[in-house]
Amino acid sequence: MINLNRALMVGALVAVAAGASAAPSIVYQNLTTVTVASYRMASGAANSLEFGDQVALAGTDRRIRNVRTTIQVQGTGLGTYDFDVALRFRNLDGTLGAPNTQIGSTLNYQIRGLAEGAGGTAAAWIFNFGVADLVVPDNMLVSFQFTRVGGNTGGVGVQFTNDAAEVGASDPLFFWRETTAGSAATGGWSQFNFGAGTERANMAMELQAVPEPATMAALGLGVAAMLRRRSKKA
Repeated sequence: MINLNRALMVGALVAVAAGASAAPSIVYQNLTTVTVASYRMASGAANSLEFGDQVALAGTDRRIRNVRTTIQVQGTGLGTYDFDVALRFRNLDGTLGAPNTQIGSTLNYQIRGLAEGAGGTAAAWIFNFGVADLVVPDNMLVSFQFTRVGGNTGGVGVQFTNDAAEVGASDPLFFWRETTAGSAATGGWSQFNFGAGTERANMAMELQAVPEPATMAALGLGVAAMLRRRSKKA
C-alpha cells in the first residue's frame, strides 16, 4: 500500500522540480524578421523617452524569464558605448487602452563597451535580458528606456519591423512612447510609427516564459491524486 502522506509529498516535490526545470517557451517572437528602423536615444542626448510595444502573448506560460531584443548603435566613429537599459512591463489599463500601471519593478541592466560598426557605421546586437519570474497578463506593454553613462555620444535604440509577429501578435500600426520625458508614470503616452504605408511599428523582440506557480502546483496535485488512486487499488 502507498502511504497517502508520502504520495502528497511526492506530488509537491514533482511540482517544485518541474517548476525549477521547466524549459522556457517562446510566447512572443518577431526577432527573426527583417528590421527596417530604429527608435533610439538621439546622438548627444543623455537619455531616451520610455517607449515600447503592445503585445499579445501566445500559449499559456506567463512567468517571464527572458527578453531578447536587437539594440542598434548609430556609429559616429567615437569608440564604444556605455549605457544603462531600463526594462518595464505595463498593463494596458490607461485611457483608451493606453499603458499605465507598471507590473513589478523596473529592471535595470548595464551595457558597457558596446562596439559600433567599422569606420563609425551603425551596428546592431542581440541582447538577452534575464527576468526573475515576473508573472504578466496575456496583453501588455514591454518598454525600454536608455540612459547614457559615457563613451560614444551616438544614438542607441531598439530596432523595429513592419512584419507581423511569428508568435503572438502586435498592432502593426503603432507602438507607444512617453508624450514628454517622465510622463509615462502619470499616463502620458502617445502612439508612434515610422511612416504611413510602412508603419514599422513592431519591435524586434522575443519573450520567453515558463508556467505560473499555480500551474505547477496543479501538476503536483494531479500526481498526488494519481498515487492516491493507486493506493486505494493496492
